[in-house]
Amino acid sequence: MYMKSTIRRILRENVENNHELFLEKLSKKIKKPPYFKEMKHYGVDNFRDYEKLFSYIFNQDVDIKLYKEDSWLGVYNSDGMAIYDEEGENESDVDEDSSGVGWEITLYEDSRFPEKWTHIINAEETTIREFNDDGDVIYLKDGDEIKIDRR
Repeated sequence: MYMKSTIRRILRENVENNHELFLEKLSKKIKKPPYFKEMKHYGVDNFRDYEKLFSYIFNQDVDIKLYKEDSWLGVYNSDGMAIYDEEGENESDVDEDSSGVGWEITLYEDSRFPEKWTHIINAEETTIREFNDDGDVIYLKDGDEIKIDRR
């Protein structure tokens, strides 16, 4: 009896470890957004695996949230701030190259103001902000257009 339960536990741990290893390796294959679409391509379709993959991709603990009314999936850091959003797929709007799937990466890179985003990256453009010591925006570039430059 003890031997059977030991064997079952070892087999279960082996399967869990192999799945963990699979997710870690898969995270290295998924190089660019739209991430959820890519994960589905590889057969990943549950929130627990999404969270594990995004933890590897963004190198931090994350939480996944679904906004059903506008079909967006959000990935949030441990401080509750959005770091990635992706629009749910509308098959008629999605091309083979994934154009038509809306996505956005948000970066918080100013250690003085960790709650303020510094970059928003999406398929079309990148928006950049810089702050003075008081936390006021002194530089804002939206795509190719500089909107504020008080540096």
